[in-house]
Amino acid sequence: MSRKVQPNSPHAARQASVHVKKRALNYKMSQPLLALTKWRPSVLPLTVKRAEMWFFTILHTILVVCVKTDITEQLFGFKTDVSGIDLPFNAIAVSSTLMGFMLIFFNNQTYSRYMGYYNACTGIGGVMQEISEQTSTHLCDLPSIRWDVNRYAMTSALLVYFKVTDPPGSTPVVDDEEWERLTSSEEAWQGIDARTKGGLANLDSRNGHWGSPALLTEAEKQVLKSKKGVLPSLMLQTWAMRAAREGYKKAGVEAPIYTQLQSSIMDLRRHCAYITNNLALPIPFPYYHALVALMMINFTLYCVAFLLLQSWISPVPMFLVTLITTGVREVSCALANPFGDDEVDFPVQKYIADLRALVSTMCNNFSGSRRSTRCSPSRSPAPSRRSRRRPSAGAGSTRWRSRRTSRRSTRWRTTRWRTTRWRTTSSGTSNSRCTRRCAGAGTRASACRSTRQLCRLR
Repeated sequence: MSRKVQPNSPHAARQASVHVKKRALNYKMSQPLLALTKWRPSVLPLTVKRAEMWFFTILHTILVVCVKTDITEQLFGFKTDVSGIDLPFNAIAVSSTLMGFMLIFFNNQTYSRYMGYYNACTGIGGVMQEISEQTSTHLCDLPSIRWDVNRYAMTSALLVYFKVTDPPGSTPVVDDEEWERLTSSEEAWQGIDARTKGGLANLDSRNGHWGSPALLTEAEKQVLKSKKGVLPSLMLQTWAMRAAREGYKKAGVEAPIYTQLQSSIMDLRRHCAYITNNLALPIPFPYYHALVALMMINFTLYCVAFLLLQSWISPVPMFLVTLITTGVREVSCALANPFGDDEVDFPVQKYIADLRALVSTMCNNFSGSRRSTRCSPSRSPAPSRRSRRRPSAGAGSTRWRSRRTSRRSTRWRTTRWRTTRWRTTSSGTSNSRCTRRCAGAGTRASACRSTRQLCRLR
């Protein structure tokens, strides 16, 4: 039975963060008209919150009303006349082209960073899979050390995830709730029963615990909390390599195999460093400031230039121009930091839960039973060549007889070879076909190289 979680409890919020679905990351390109009807995953929620779009649209609408009516003459005693203004669209084409170029360049840079972050996140998951596979293969008889290597390496990546999901502008820290997540099982932190998770459920053969066990002890947590910056992640990766070296030494694994695991942990460090280093260096502020200033200048010029159309519908193109340009800028800003709550952001909490479930399953038990993990498959080993029993002679079968040249020799004496087919003595069906046979003056015997069995020649 699963636990009943109250809607306003912290467990409900945690489950919602883990199982959130990003609609902007899951859509069909074959349905373009249907995509236009979507609101939440589109650019509109990001754009309608910006004051400049409404400000310039309303400003242009007021100017149109003043020009097309005599309201200013009635209120202020003068009439609005724009006949002396000569601002054709050719005059603002240069600034519009420059704004478009800067928007495209800005969007290209942010999208490149976005894909780099995605590759780093998938790289972390891929490296952890490699580490779990290597340790499950070479440290299969040392479950405690195998789990230490994987939990230290995985925790170093989770600490990076915890820090980058903090609000922009704040100091990235790991709060008490995130430390609690590391020192308890994933299912206990979410307030659910691991037995209800279906395929993700996993039984730890060491303590009979279902689900994803805790990653840190209280003593390890206190040591890591006393460190600042990137030191906790580096310490955990160092602990993982030390545990791997100790386990490989006990297992008698050769040094090149340990080098492969060490290279995987170094790849993990590079992926984590890519995320933190790029977030620490955003798009240069002078470029962003110049882009915003150029957009405000162009919006002001558009407000005046559209008046020359002398039309009541000129606020519509004004609104569309500001909507599109502001929307492109906001999408670029959202792509620059995909570790948030926007629709285009990564489901980091889901990444964490899936990674813990996968590594825990690989390190503890594949089948979920209470028997311990074994290196060898659960079947008897194949018999050696010397221990194979020869089939007994019977009706309808070929009789077998061996003759050794000496006690120490394991080869059969042959005198000359000939090609023939041998059939059974009682039926016409073929029981053994040998392409090479020896025939001698006395006893005829041979070793069939196709089936590695000894045949007696009648």
